[in-house]
Amino acid sequence: MQQQLIDMLIMVAMYIAVMFCTIFFLNFLTNSFLFTYIRVKASRGKQFFLRINYVGGRYYRLGKLKDTASGLVQYKDHSKDIRSFNIDRTDVVVEMGVKCIEYDETTNSVIRKDYTATNSHNTEKVDSMLERALYKPQLMDKSMIQIFMIILLVVIFCGVAYLIFNQLKIKAAIDVILPTLNNISVTLNPPATAANVI
Repeated sequence: MQQQLIDMLIMVAMYIAVMFCTIFFLNFLTNSFLFTYIRVKASRGKQFFLRINYVGGRYYRLGKLKDTASGLVQYKDHSKDIRSFNIDRTDVVVEMGVKCIEYDETTNSVIRKDYTATNSHNTEKVDSMLERALYKPQLMDKSMIQIFMIILLVVIFCGVAYLIFNQLKIKAAIDVILPTLNNISVTLNPPATAANVI
């Protein structure tokens, strides 16, 4: 009984191995059509099935709609770089139960059902511009703001110290002049004594 159970498990493992090898081989032969189709079908309409034509033939990718207003679709090409293009409502075709878009990578255009091509923007140029904008150096990073704040505080401190110093000099000058002015006023206007009043 034990031997029969082991033989049955070995047979099931062999069937599973043959089935997975067949599926992976079919996916390899169809340039990743099978797994891409299954992923798009599992997304239930949230993603696009992209048929991408290039110089070497055709391959299939999963497309994601990044901006609904402009119709910006992004995908990863053979070299795993993220590329993007714009679509219209008329560019999307439902085939095999999924939303399909046919895209020509060499001309950067979407191919419609009637085999007319719509020009899209230059994806390499736009992606390069987006990367430069994303990784541009900050005009004022935190350390520069801190340095400017320290310089501002030092300038304010020096200004307040200067004003205090000037006020002390003026007070010292007044303290020197005030007794002299008092002496002058006393000599010009002598204080009234009791003998002078009667």
